[in-house]
Amino acid sequence: MVEPHEVLGVAPDASPEEVKRAYLALVQILHPDRLGTGSDAVLSQANRLMREVSEAYDQLKRDGLVYWDTPGWTHGQRASVTVKLLQARVPHHWDEDGSLSVGRKHEAAVDAIMALPR
Repeated sequence: MVEPHEVLGVAPDASPEEVKRAYLALVQILHPDRLGTGSDAVLSQANRLMREVSEAYDQLKRDGLVYWDTPGWTHGQRASVTVKLLQARVPHHWDEDGSLSVGRKHEAAVDAIMALPR
């Protein structure tokens, strides 16, 4: 498999913002609606490249997240932590399995919030 940074054309130490800009630029070029009508071969190639770009971007987004496993937490406990995260302006996401995910740059803030009583 090709390295995700290579697919997006960014350096391995690229910031999340640089990765997102590269992804959006490639999507603008490769999106089937932007290509208009063309041969089936061209559209097929564009779809394949679009899939590779999307997979690379998804992989880099997953690599940039930190997960906190919260099995058995009640809805109220998750809500309490969510309020504290919003007050601290920490972007976050609760996954379907109940785990909390945030960007690595917010890891220390979340560690402090998770240490507070719920």
